[in-house]
Amino acid sequence: MTTSFDVQNAGTIEIAGKTLSRMGFGTMRLTGPEIMGEPADRDECLRVVRAAYDAGVRIFDTAWYYGPDTSSRIVHEALAPYADDVLFVSKLGGSRTEDGGWVPATTLDELREGAERECALLGIDRLPVAHLRWMEIPGGLTFEAMLESFQTLQGEGLIERIGLSTITIDHVETARDAGVEVATVSNPFGPGMRDDDALVDRCAELGIPFLPYFSLQTSQGSAALQQVADEIGCTSSQVAIAWQLQRSPVIVPIPGTSKTAHLAENLAATNIALSEAQVATIEGPLV
Repeated sequence: MTTSFDVQNAGTIEIAGKTLSRMGFGTMRLTGPEIMGEPADRDECLRVVRAAYDAGVRIFDTAWYYGPDTSSRIVHEALAPYADDVLFVSKLGGSRTEDGGWVPATTLDELREGAERECALLGIDRLPVAHLRWMEIPGGLTFEAMLESFQTLQGEGLIERIGLSTITIDHVETARDAGVEVATVSNPFGPGMRDDDALVDRCAELGIPFLPYFSLQTSQGSAALQQVADEIGCTSSQVAIAWQLQRSPVIVPIPGTSKTAHLAENLAATNIALSEAQVATIEGPLV
């Protein structure tokens, strides 16, 4: 199993005016169980974030409601003062209940409060990229109304660029029609969840970076992935990340972890080149 801390082979991508490694880090796992509270080993989480940066990772996917507050505080402690090439891709539109539930927070006031809270946690003045996390609720705000609120926050200087999360191609086109230059898109996507193949292709046409989440979780238990992993001599998770990198030049994997050994494993996937036959095996029927 390769565990080299090196992401050069992932290539680069431009997001928010920065040319960055096409390998990111998701911060959701820097918390306690069920994404609530402090992690079991906070010092190890700090080491993970610093090791990711040292390996060349510059894109950090964050949200104040991871913990809540926990992961963003850890990122701040690990990396501040920030280098000019660090990019935070945050998300707004959700909140947490005391028992760990996930609920929408979509009004302008809720979005503003979330943006200010995330800025304070990260120690920055504005969010470089903020994803509109869409959660359709019967009788709730429309996507268009929420998008307008994001544009208001952008006008106020709390958000620099607007991204979209958990959305469809129609949402992308609606945003573009409203004058939004979509900075990024983030949806669940991986070898085990390819419902958004067409969305990925549309993002490629438009030059919009696509940050897949839950990509490793949705690929667990795939016999095809394990078959290819056995051929290469790596893990199925590494194969999933390698597949993402080869699937489209706009995909930026953002696997997260709270362990340095697991981080090394994830980043080592950038050294894997899948053959056409292996890709065909992965993209065949899931078993």
